[in-house]
Amino acid sequence: MLNKKVTLVLIAFISLVWSCNTGENKSDKNETTDSTATRAIWSSEKANNWYSNQPWYVGANFLPSSAINQLEMWQAETFDTATIEKEFALAESLGMNIMRVYLHDLVWQNDEQGFYDRMNKVLEIADKHGIKILFTIFDSCWDPFPKAGKQREPQPFVHNSGWVQSPGQVVLKDSTQYPMMEKYVKAVVGKFANDDRIVLWDVWNEPDNMTGASYEKVETPDKVALVLPLLKKHLNGRDRQTQASH
Repeated sequence: MLNKKVTLVLIAFISLVWSCNTGENKSDKNETTDSTATRAIWSSEKANNWYSNQPWYVGANFLPSSAINQLEMWQAETFDTATIEKEFALAESLGMNIMRVYLHDLVWQNDEQGFYDRMNKVLEIADKHGIKILFTIFDSCWDPFPKAGKQREPQPFVHNSGWVQSPGQVVLKDSTQYPMMEKYVKAVVGKFANDDRIVLWDVWNEPDNMTGASYEKVETPDKVALVLPLLKKHLNGRDRQTQASH
């Protein structure tokens, strides 16, 4: 379950990506002067003030039961609003008020506007049931070779038998694709940066996850060395003064 302790940890991630939006938040006019201006990473005081105004969040990681992974959830052919509606209603009946939902870069690459439309639909359904959304952008867990299109059938009694990483290993090992990853983050967060149905953004889930026995034979042994510079890039150098405009 997600609780306030978890949200406090995730507050730090907000500032990593909110520099993407070019709009101005009415409550923050004193912190930005034009559409290209940026502001510093949130201070501890500002983060704590934000946190103190949040409710007690109770929820879970969410994937509709009709999908084996993020791709099957978000691709147009298998986007299942009926199941999402049913399961958000069940969550509401249990007193849940937040869901962590994973995105995938391949869906954005192949169908950018459709991806935004489906994200908005999930947000509409969640809001109908009093549920906030925590979107997770990247994830280093399980199958390192995601492929768009029809996904494999579940393997009975196998935990996360079809879950896939985002980005996949091929992209992670190819530095020429890093600008695409940056564009993806900025585009998605920028599109929804002012949306109060989203309470948090998780930039990268378990970036050092080496997948254990499930995929260790094909996992890149230097994953941490590849991921860490991408995360540090948002905290150092040119990005030190460019975080957060929501």
